[in-house]
Amino acid sequence: MASAIGGGCLILVIIAITIYAIISWSRGLFSFSIFAKVGVGLCVWGYVSVINSWPGAYFNFTTTYPLSTQIIMKITGALFLVSLSAFVVAVLSGAALSWNSRISTDKVDWILGLSIAFAWQGFSGVMSLLPPESLPEWPTFFNAANYFSWWTGNLSLVGYFFGSSILMAFIGITSKFTENWKKRVSLGYIALMAVGFCVQVVGHDSFEKIAISGVIGALLFLFSFLMVLRSDMRLSWIVLGVFQISELIRDAITNPFDGAFMGSVLLGLVIAISAFWFSFKEQSFTGKS
Repeated sequence: MASAIGGGCLILVIIAITIYAIISWSRGLFSFSIFAKVGVGLCVWGYVSVINSWPGAYFNFTTTYPLSTQIIMKITGALFLVSLSAFVVAVLSGAALSWNSRISTDKVDWILGLSIAFAWQGFSGVMSLLPPESLPEWPTFFNAANYFSWWTGNLSLVGYFFGSSILMAFIGITSKFTENWKKRVSLGYIALMAVGFCVQVVGHDSFEKIAISGVIGALLFLFSFLMVLRSDMRLSWIVLGVFQISELIRDAITNPFDGAFMGSVLLGLVIAISAFWFSFKEQSFTGKS
C-alpha cells in the first residue's frame, strides 16, 4: 500500500513538473540548445531502434488483420511514440535553464556528484539484501531477435534524460519556493524528505523495509540536496548517469545473449559522454548565477 501511494505521489510530482516546464517554454525561460540536442538525439536513436527491432515486431503479426494494415499501424505507432517521448523529455531538459537560480560559473565538482550517486547505489544494494530479499532483476532478452543485438534501444537513454530533468526541476522548484532557502525553509525540508521517502519505498514489499528504507532514504535525499545538488544542478547529469550505467554493468556482466556485452558498453559510453557534455560543456548555463 505504501509503495503504491509513494508511486502515485511521484507521478503527480512528475505531471506538475511537466506542466511547469511547458509554461516555462511559453514564457521563453527555456534552453533551445538543450532542447534541440536532446530531442534530435533521442529521435535519431529511437528511429534506428525501431528499424533494428523489426524482426521481433514482424514475428508478432497475426493473420487476424491484413498484413499491410498491421505494418502501417506498427510503424506509425512506433515512430509516434518515439517522437512523443523525445519531445516531452526534450521539453523537460530544455526547461532546466528556468530551474537555475544558483548555478555558479565555477568548475563542476564532479567528485561530489559521483559520491552522492555511489552512496545512493550502495544504500539500494544494502536494502535489497535485507529480509525479505527482493526478487533479482533478471536481464532482458528482447534485443536478441534484432538485426543487431548489440543495439540496445532507447529506453535507457530516455530514462537518463528524463530522470536528470525531473531531478533538476525539483531542485529549481524547491529553490524558488523557498526563495533560495531564505523563506519557508521548514516546508522545503518536509517536501524534500517526502520525495526521498516516496522514491525509496517504491517496489518494497514489507513494512520493515518500507520503514527503514523510507526513513533513511528521506534523510539521505535531504542531505544530498542540501550539501551538493542545490548548489549546482548540473550534477544531476552525473548522478543519473551513474544510476543508468550501473544497470548496464549488470547486463554486461551477465551477458545473457550475443551482443549484450557490446550493447551495454556502447550505451554506457553514450550516457557517459552525454553526462560529460551537459555537465561541463553545455553553454546554456554559462554566466548564470
